[in-house]
Amino acid sequence: MKPAYTNQRPLCYKPRKKHNMAAINSELNALFAKAARRKYGNTKCEWQGEKFDSKRELERHLVLLDMQKRGEIGGLLRQPRYRLVVNEEHICDYVGDWFYTLRVYGSRAKPVDIETVEDCKGFQTPEFKLKWKLCKALYPEIDWRLS
Repeated sequence: MKPAYTNQRPLCYKPRKKHNMAAINSELNALFAKAARRKYGNTKCEWQGEKFDSKRELERHLVLLDMQKRGEIGGLLRQPRYRLVVNEEHICDYVGDWFYTLRVYGSRAKPVDIETVEDCKGFQTPEFKLKWKLCKALYPEIDWRLS
């Protein structure tokens, strides 16, 4: 026997509470924000209005600023961009962490300036390794350093 369908509500019916979805979403976002972890475990930092991808990068920047004050390096620049072009075809761009001129004193006490690009890496991805090798091959006059 088929039940008869009616428009009447059952006796045990209680109207549902309407949920405040905005409040629920804000609570979830707060929970996920606390639990969110960056892919390689680094912590973004800010110092004097400049943003850094990791604490290690910030610490190295402070060391380089100190070296510049003492005159060991000159022309410190952040985020230098290099176009990587092979056979007149643009492959990609490489953005380093710093560019500076390192002053090295030879045996005759005459300083020699060496252009240097430095990158601060905790984890080297395959993409980074490829770009790094391209940079070294395309710009051999620059001293490429990892810190």
